[in-house]
Amino acid sequence: MIRILRGEERFVSSGSGITSRHAFSAGAYFDPQRMGFGALIGHDEHHLAPGAGFDAHRHRDVEILSWVLEGVLTHADDTGRRHDVHPGQLQYQRAGVGITHSERNASDRQPLRFIQMLLRPGTPPGPPSYRLFDSVVADGSALTAGATLRVLELEDGGESVINVTSRLHLHVTVGAVELGELPLAAGDSAEIRGSSGAAVCRSMRAIGPAQALLIEF
Repeated sequence: MIRILRGEERFVSSGSGITSRHAFSAGAYFDPQRMGFGALIGHDEHHLAPGAGFDAHRHRDVEILSWVLEGVLTHADDTGRRHDVHPGQLQYQRAGVGITHSERNASDRQPLRFIQMLLRPGTPPGPPSYRLFDSVVADGSALTAGATLRVLELEDGGESVINVTSRLHLHVTVGAVELGELPLAAGDSAEIRGSSGAAVCRSMRAIGPAQALLIEF
């Protein structure tokens, strides 16, 4: 089964130089039909004006993934850690028993655009942890939520075969693709479920250079 969420169907929140597009219930937006997909409980696209950012706030018992598309994201938290995250890098943070962090546009001239994903961990909370991946290869990066993140980058006409045995969330970040016969543009997502343990196989073809984030559960 495949469910498509178009970019223009996402709930939009804005204020203080930040515009966010939410795939699932978040903040003032609540939809009992959109509480998550498997372990994925948050999937947002954030646009931050120069100098804008999310002030210090607290998380507990959640895994946070940030993928920068444009600009530079500055992360700081109450462990004393501070990092700049650039396009092509993946920031991973497990909040564990609790952590306070802030996220800001590092530039006072250039905009920042990034995807942020929140996952429900598959194990009890422990000490907070942090990793910065310099690259995410097609084989993926394993997460403790029992999920694997992959980044697919395809040239014009390039194809990839996607096999889904349980759940897979696909989000187009750059360009456009065809998932089987379904057209997906940047900002569109597909939620794919396997059927009774049987694998679902779908081909994806790029219409021009394209990039997509895939989270498998």
